[in-house]
Amino acid sequence: MFKNGFFESPLYKFGTRLVDVLVLNFLWLFCSLPLLLALTIPKWLGLFWIPCGIIGAFTMGAASVAAFSITLKMVDDEEGYILKPFFKEFKTSFFKGGIAGMIQTFAVYALYLDFQLYNNVKDSNIMFLIVFVLGLFLLFTHYVYSYALMGRYENTVVNTLKNSFTISLRYFKKTILIFLVVAFEVLLFMWSGTTQFIGIIIGPVCVILTISGMAKPIFLQIERDNNGEESDDEEAEADLSDYENIDYEKLAKKAEENKK
Repeated sequence: MFKNGFFESPLYKFGTRLVDVLVLNFLWLFCSLPLLLALTIPKWLGLFWIPCGIIGAFTMGAASVAAFSITLKMVDDEEGYILKPFFKEFKTSFFKGGIAGMIQTFAVYALYLDFQLYNNVKDSNIMFLIVFVLGLFLLFTHYVYSYALMGRYENTVVNTLKNSFTISLRYFKKTILIFLVVAFEVLLFMWSGTTQFIGIIIGPVCVILTISGMAKPIFLQIERDNNGEESDDEEAEADLSDYENIDYEKLAKKAEENKK
Protein backbone atom coordinates (compact mmCIF):
# COMPACT_ATOMS: atom_id res chain seq x y z
CA MET A 1 0.00 0.00 0.00
CA PHE A 2 2.77 2.38 0.88
CA LYS A 3 6.09 2.76 -0.75
CA ASN A 4 9.07 1.85 1.41
CA GLY A 5 10.09 5.49 1.48
CA PHE A 6 7.02 6.41 3.50
CA PHE A 7 8.25 4.40 6.49
CA GLU A 8 11.50 6.36 6.41
CA SER A 9 9.82 9.74 6.14
CA PRO A 10 10.04 12.31 8.96
CA LEU A 11 6.22 12.34 9.20
CA TYR A 12 6.03 8.59 9.83
CA LYS A 13 8.88 8.70 12.37
CA PHE A 14 7.25 11.63 14.16
CA GLY A 15 3.91 9.82 14.30
CA THR A 16 5.52 6.65 15.59
CA ARG A 17 7.44 8.53 18.27
CA LEU A 18 4.30 10.43 19.31
CA VAL A 19 2.39 7.18 19.72
CA ASP A 20 5.26 5.74 21.80
CA VAL A 21 5.23 8.84 24.02
CA LEU A 22 1.46 8.66 24.47
CA VAL A 23 1.58 4.96 25.37
CA LEU A 24 4.52 5.38 27.74
CA ASN A 25 2.89 8.39 29.40
CA PHE A 26 -0.33 6.42 29.92
CA LEU A 27 1.61 3.56 31.50
CA TRP A 28 3.43 5.93 33.84
CA LEU A 29 0.19 7.65 34.87
CA PHE A 30 -1.57 4.32 35.35
CA CYS A 31 1.17 2.99 37.64
CA SER A 32 1.31 6.31 39.53
CA LEU A 33 -2.48 6.57 39.87
CA PRO A 34 -2.69 5.92 43.66
CA LEU A 35 -0.29 8.80 44.33
CA LEU A 36 -2.08 11.09 41.88
CA LEU A 37 -5.40 10.35 43.60
CA ALA A 38 -3.89 11.03 47.02
CA LEU A 39 -2.60 14.40 45.79
CA THR A 40 -5.72 15.53 43.92
CA ILE A 41 -8.65 14.24 46.00
CA PRO A 42 -7.36 13.69 49.57
CA LYS A 43 -10.70 14.72 51.13
CA TRP A 44 -12.61 12.12 49.12
CA LEU A 45 -10.21 9.39 50.16
CA GLY A 46 -10.51 10.26 53.85
CA LEU A 47 -8.20 8.21 56.02
CA PHE A 48 -7.26 6.09 53.01
CA TRP A 49 -5.24 8.92 51.47
CA ILE A 50 -2.17 8.06 53.57
CA PRO A 51 -1.87 4.37 52.51
CA CYS A 52 -2.92 5.39 49.01
CA GLY A 53 -0.11 7.95 48.90
CA ILE A 54 2.47 5.49 50.23
CA ILE A 55 1.51 2.80 47.73
CA GLY A 56 1.44 5.39 44.95
CA ALA A 57 4.86 6.73 45.87
CA PHE A 58 6.21 3.19 45.66
CA THR A 59 4.65 2.39 42.29
CA MET A 60 5.54 5.84 40.90
CA GLY A 61 9.21 5.20 41.67
CA ALA A 62 9.19 1.84 39.92
CA ALA A 63 7.26 3.31 36.97
CA SER A 64 9.82 6.12 36.66
CA VAL A 65 12.69 3.64 36.45
CA ALA A 66 10.79 1.67 33.80
CA ALA A 67 10.02 4.84 31.82
CA PHE A 68 13.64 6.00 31.94
CA SER A 69 14.88 2.59 30.79
CA ILE A 70 12.79 3.05 27.65
CA THR A 71 13.46 6.75 27.01
CA LEU A 72 17.22 6.16 27.30
CA LYS A 73 16.82 3.84 24.31
CA MET A 74 14.46 6.27 22.56
CA VAL A 75 17.26 8.83 22.51
CA ASP A 76 19.19 6.67 20.05
CA ASP A 77 16.11 5.19 18.33
CA GLU A 78 16.81 1.81 19.91
CA GLU A 79 13.39 1.19 21.44
CA GLY A 80 10.97 -1.35 20.07
CA TYR A 81 7.74 -2.35 21.75
CA ILE A 82 6.77 -0.29 24.79
CA LEU A 83 4.33 -2.38 26.81
CA LYS A 84 6.31 -5.55 27.51
CA PRO A 85 9.69 -3.87 28.24
CA PHE A 86 7.98 -1.34 30.52
CA PHE A 87 6.35 -3.92 32.76
CA LYS A 88 9.45 -6.13 32.66
CA GLU A 89 11.57 -3.26 34.00
CA PHE A 90 8.77 -2.24 36.39
CA LYS A 91 8.85 -5.72 37.91
CA THR A 92 12.65 -5.90 37.97
CA SER A 93 13.09 -2.49 39.60
CA PHE A 94 9.96 -2.59 41.76
CA PHE A 95 11.73 -2.66 45.11
CA LYS A 96 14.61 -0.26 44.39
CA GLY A 97 12.50 2.15 42.37
CA GLY A 98 9.75 1.99 44.99
CA ILE A 99 12.12 2.83 47.84
CA ALA A 100 13.54 5.76 45.85
CA GLY A 101 10.01 6.95 45.07
CA MET A 102 8.97 6.86 48.73
CA ILE A 103 12.06 8.77 49.83
CA GLN A 104 11.44 11.38 47.15
CA THR A 105 7.76 11.76 48.05
CA PHE A 106 8.47 12.21 51.76
CA ALA A 107 11.22 14.71 50.97
CA VAL A 108 8.89 16.72 48.71
CA TYR A 109 6.20 16.71 51.38
CA ALA A 110 8.70 17.89 54.01
CA LEU A 111 9.74 20.77 51.73
CA TYR A 112 6.07 21.60 51.16
CA LEU A 113 5.44 21.81 54.92
CA ASP A 114 8.54 23.96 55.38
CA PHE A 115 7.37 26.38 52.67
CA GLN A 116 3.90 26.52 54.21
CA LEU A 117 5.45 27.50 57.53
CA TYR A 118 7.43 30.24 55.82
CA ASN A 119 4.29 31.58 54.11
CA ASN A 120 1.78 31.29 56.94
CA VAL A 121 3.65 31.83 60.17
CA LYS A 122 3.57 35.48 61.20
CA ASP A 123 7.05 37.01 61.32
CA SER A 124 8.39 33.68 60.06
CA ASN A 125 12.11 33.14 60.35
CA ILE A 126 14.14 33.46 57.15
CA MET A 127 15.64 30.10 58.09
CA PHE A 128 12.49 28.41 56.78
CA LEU A 129 13.24 29.83 53.33
CA ILE A 130 16.92 28.92 53.54
CA VAL A 131 16.05 25.34 54.51
CA PHE A 132 13.57 25.17 51.62
CA VAL A 133 16.07 26.39 49.00
CA LEU A 134 18.85 24.15 50.31
CA GLY A 135 16.52 21.18 50.54
CA LEU A 136 15.25 21.76 47.02
CA PHE A 137 18.82 21.86 45.72
CA LEU A 138 19.76 18.62 47.47
CA LEU A 139 16.56 16.90 46.36
CA PHE A 140 17.06 17.89 42.73
CA THR A 141 20.73 16.91 42.57
CA HIS A 142 20.12 13.54 44.25
CA TYR A 143 17.21 12.68 41.95
CA VAL A 144 17.80 14.35 38.59
CA TYR A 145 19.85 11.37 37.36
CA SER A 146 18.77 8.71 39.86
CA TYR A 147 15.92 7.04 37.97
CA ALA A 148 17.92 7.11 34.75
CA LEU A 149 20.85 5.50 36.57
CA MET A 150 18.55 2.79 37.94
CA GLY A 151 17.18 2.19 34.46
CA ARG A 152 20.69 1.68 33.04
CA TYR A 153 22.88 0.30 35.85
CA GLU A 154 22.74 -2.28 38.62
CA ASN A 155 23.33 -0.56 41.95
CA THR A 156 21.85 0.01 45.39
CA VAL A 157 19.43 2.87 46.05
CA VAL A 158 21.89 4.66 48.34
CA ASN A 159 24.77 4.41 45.87
CA THR A 160 22.51 5.52 43.03
CA LEU A 161 21.46 8.66 44.92
CA LYS A 162 25.10 9.36 45.77
CA ASN A 163 26.13 8.94 42.14
CA SER A 164 23.35 11.27 40.99
CA PHE A 165 24.61 13.92 43.40
CA THR A 166 28.22 13.39 42.27
CA ILE A 167 27.28 13.65 38.59
CA SER A 168 25.26 16.80 39.31
CA LEU A 169 28.28 18.52 40.82
CA ARG A 170 30.79 17.21 38.28
CA TYR A 171 28.63 18.19 35.31
CA PHE A 172 27.20 21.22 37.06
CA LYS A 173 26.65 23.36 33.94
CA LYS A 174 24.79 20.57 32.20
CA THR A 175 22.75 19.91 35.33
CA ILE A 176 21.74 23.56 35.51
CA LEU A 177 20.76 23.39 31.84
CA ILE A 178 18.57 20.36 32.56
CA PHE A 179 16.93 22.25 35.42
CA LEU A 180 16.19 25.26 33.21
CA VAL A 181 14.81 23.18 30.33
CA VAL A 182 12.62 21.06 32.61
CA ALA A 183 11.40 24.18 34.45
CA PHE A 184 10.50 25.74 31.09
CA GLU A 185 8.58 22.61 30.07
CA VAL A 186 6.64 22.54 33.33
CA LEU A 187 5.75 26.24 33.07
CA LEU A 188 4.72 25.74 29.44
CA PHE A 189 2.43 22.84 30.31
CA MET A 190 0.86 24.94 33.10
CA TRP A 191 0.35 28.01 30.88
CA SER A 192 -3.35 27.53 30.10
CA GLY A 193 -6.16 25.00 30.21
CA THR A 194 -5.20 23.67 26.79
CA THR A 195 -1.52 23.23 27.66
CA GLN A 196 -2.50 21.63 30.97
CA PHE A 197 -4.51 19.02 29.08
CA ILE A 198 -1.55 18.42 26.76
CA GLY A 199 0.66 18.20 29.83
CA ILE A 200 -1.51 15.44 31.26
CA ILE A 201 -1.30 13.26 28.17
CA ILE A 202 2.39 13.75 27.34
CA GLY A 203 3.96 15.97 30.03
CA PRO A 204 5.61 13.46 32.40
CA VAL A 205 7.25 11.49 29.59
CA CYS A 206 8.36 14.70 27.85
CA VAL A 207 10.24 15.63 31.02
CA ILE A 208 11.63 12.09 31.36
CA LEU A 209 12.70 12.08 27.70
CA THR A 210 14.37 15.48 28.10
CA ILE A 211 16.41 14.31 31.08
CA SER A 212 17.29 11.06 29.28
CA GLY A 213 18.48 12.89 26.18
CA MET A 214 20.73 15.19 28.21
CA ALA A 215 21.90 12.53 30.67
CA LYS A 216 22.83 9.73 28.28
CA PRO A 217 25.91 11.51 26.82
CA ILE A 218 27.12 11.97 30.40
CA PHE A 219 26.64 8.28 31.15
CA LEU A 220 28.48 7.29 27.98
CA GLN A 221 31.35 9.61 28.90
CA ILE A 222 31.56 8.07 32.36
CA GLU A 223 31.61 4.59 30.83
CA ARG A 224 34.41 5.59 28.45
CA ASP A 225 36.40 7.02 31.34
CA ASN A 226 35.91 3.86 33.38
CA ASN A 227 37.15 1.84 30.41
CA GLY A 228 40.34 3.90 30.30
CA GLU A 229 39.47 5.90 27.20
CA GLU A 230 40.50 9.52 26.96
CA SER A 231 37.87 12.06 27.96
CA ASP A 232 36.84 14.80 25.55
CA ASP A 233 34.88 16.66 28.22
CA GLU A 234 36.65 19.10 30.49
CA GLU A 235 34.00 18.57 33.17
CA ALA A 236 34.80 14.84 33.35
CA GLU A 237 38.48 15.08 34.35
CA ALA A 238 37.83 14.47 38.06
CA ASP A 239 38.45 11.13 39.75
CA LEU A 240 35.78 8.54 38.90
CA SER A 241 36.13 6.38 42.00
CA ASP A 242 32.56 7.22 43.00
CA TYR A 243 31.40 4.93 40.22
CA GLU A 244 33.25 1.85 41.41
CA ASN A 245 29.95 0.43 42.69
CA ILE A 246 28.52 0.23 39.17
CA ASP A 247 28.56 -3.41 38.10
CA TYR A 248 29.41 -3.21 34.41
CA GLU A 249 29.19 -6.99 34.01
CA LYS A 250 25.54 -6.85 35.10
CA LEU A 251 25.08 -3.80 32.91
CA ALA A 252 26.30 -5.75 29.89
CA LYS A 253 23.94 -8.61 30.70
CA LYS A 254 21.08 -6.16 31.14
CA ALA A 255 21.86 -4.55 27.79
CA GLU A 256 21.82 -7.95 26.09
CA GLU A 257 18.48 -8.80 27.71
CA ASN A 258 16.99 -5.52 26.51
CA LYS A 259 17.94 -6.38 22.92
CA LYS A 260 15.94 -9.62 23.05
